Amino acid sequence: MRSLHGGTLARVRFANLPYTARVKSRIVRGVCSVALTIAAAWALRGAPAAAAPSATSNPEIACRVNFGDACSEAMGRWLARVPSPAFGEHVDRSHVEDWIIDPAGTGMDVFLGATTVYGGTRFVYGTAGPPKGFAVYDPVHRIAYYDEGCCSWHDVVVASDVGPPPKKIATRSLTGLRTATGLRLGDSILAVERVYGSSRLRRVRGQPSRRTLSYVHSFRFGVNVCQDRMTFLFDRGRLAAMDFGKAC
Repeated sequence: MRSLHGGTLARVRFANLPYTARVKSRIVRGVCSVALTIAAAWALRGAPAAAAPSATSNPEIACRVNFGDACSEAMGRWLARVPSPAFGEHVDRSHVEDWIIDPAGTGMDVFLGATTVYGGTRFVYGTAGPPKGFAVYDPVHRIAYYDEGCCSWHDVVVASDVGPPPKKIATRSLTGLRTATGLRLGDSILAVERVYGSSRLRRVRGQPSRRTLSYVHSFRFGVNVCQDRMTFLFDRGRLAAMDFGKAC
């Protein structure tokens, strides 16, 4: 049994009080408890809240929840981008339907029917979507080969003179890559125009030695009207990168 100097003594005294006194005691204790709660809340009102880590403040943390180690914002920045015409800008049409052929093999994007990179390392970046795909690097010839997409768009890119990726990814020789029409990195502007037709040669802002040719090809995919967009980047007159995009 506890000492009468503790909780037992308090309970005995309370039980021996008249009924009205016990009621008043309960009321007083309730009021005091509420007052203490309000006082504590008011005291904390002006105190700065502890900053909780937010997944949305760091896209890679948010990404890893669903995609694990494939997430890499650095990979998203590393991907070689081929400058494309601005939205709404006129692009010459072509009857040619083309794609990248990889001697090592190929995969297929289920939704758009686009080719995907065979044997590549998966990557995911960003929060809108997010974009995801596979990449391979040729360290000897400094060639990057990747596909990426999300929702209703998909791109396959081959680019030369690309520095090493920020993380370890699949590597192999990529010199055998070509298009279904036979175009390869290093080809001339004339070689591309022989296949696709003549087009406007566009300058690349901030890169005086570079130019692009762009074409669009419309096709049906189920009930959807979709487009192939082919952009070819030239450096000093030679094909340095190709971007084959599909969108619906």
